[in-house]
Amino acid sequence: MRIHDNDEDKKLDGVSVSDCVIVSSFSHITTANTLELYFDNKKRCGAEGVRNVKMDRQLGKCWIYFEDPKSAVEVCRRSHVVDSKLLCVLMPEDTYHGNNRKLYCHCRERAGYNWLSTNTYVAVS
Repeated sequence: MRIHDNDEDKKLDGVSVSDCVIVSSFSHITTANTLELYFDNKKRCGAEGVRNVKMDRQLGKCWIYFEDPKSAVEVCRRSHVVDSKLLCVLMPEDTYHGNNRKLYCHCRERAGYNWLSTNTYVAVS
């Protein structure tokens, strides 16, 4: 399954990256519009240029698509709090090639997740 809106991989410094981030751990009161406004504000999140937002409440995830893949990478480098909840912001797993795997590892430990050698996240109890 591809997460991208199109079939073309995007490159950043010669490495394939996504223009999308997956956001989870948001509050039950947080809406897709709230996340769009937050992630399209350079002062708040460090990026701008949101072009699409898809939220699935049943899965508890929201896909944020940016015009520039650099914006997606930048938001993964920071912590984000919306509606008093620390968000978990990750790059889609299918975009990693070689050394690019480290980009997936930006869900902070204080959000209750640890990175395992198996390249998956698990909740920390």
